[in-house]
Amino acid sequence: MKFKPQRYLMEKTMEQLPHSPRANTLFHFCKTDKEDRMNGIDKLKSILKNGFFPRYSLENVSAISSSPGRIAFPFVSFCDIPIGRLIQHTGFYGCCGMGMDKANWGMGKKLNPVIYINSDTSLSESFKTVFKGAIALNQSHDKSEYIESMRKIAAYAKPLSGDAETIHGEKQFKEFYQENEWRYVPSNKDIQPYILERDYETDKERLNKIAEEKACLKFSPNNIRYIFVETDFNADDLVDFIEDNISDILSDTKDPQLREHWKKMLFTKIVILEDLFKDI
Repeated sequence: MKFKPQRYLMEKTMEQLPHSPRANTLFHFCKTDKEDRMNGIDKLKSILKNGFFPRYSLENVSAISSSPGRIAFPFVSFCDIPIGRLIQHTGFYGCCGMGMDKANWGMGKKLNPVIYINSDTSLSESFKTVFKGAIALNQSHDKSEYIESMRKIAAYAKPLSGDAETIHGEKQFKEFYQENEWRYVPSNKDIQPYILERDYETDKERLNKIAEEKACLKFSPNNIRYIFVETDFNADDLVDFIEDNISDILSDTKDPQLREHWKKMLFTKIVILEDLFKDI
């Protein structure tokens, strides 16, 4: 089935000035997952069918903690960079992704921007002092709530810059502050809140599966603003997938007419980046 999207980004692009530092949309792009052997389009199909799965990711927390090594937290990343900066972003993270309503869905699901911290500042030192105090209280008075609170803060903390892995698996220096990152960090007693770096390789697969089952980030079709694919071929593939899996994608919609309406609406959300980038 040949499909050419009829609606691009005109409506929301016109709502914001060209120099606006923030979009009204939360973007999520899908890197190829070498461990699960899923490419970007397969991960996009999984999101449409199931929702966003949190994954444990090793993070550098040296800006707020004096403890050596990295810590892995379970989360889903989004960003609200302006549409004009998507070329650089997708070049690093991949061209298949989703654009979600920020004001209603994102805020309603308790997503929050990350805290970017310059490690060479008094703020960084203050965080480290508070972290040490929380550890001491936990050890001497069994006051675990303070250290747990600091760990929640750590899940949203990020240095201004550092090395990151590109879509091709290469390490590259990146200005994280330019990414406008938001995160969904699940708060669920059934999910382990972190993994130490020494245990990451042995524990991540098992704990990722638990996070999938217990903390999948769900959405409705009306929460979707854009569905991004790279080429016409990807768009054809995605349209066929939606046709074949519409009962799973719209599992909460039982009315046949309403289901047909939302299926057509999903088609109109598809944006081919190969075409869009010619005009940016």
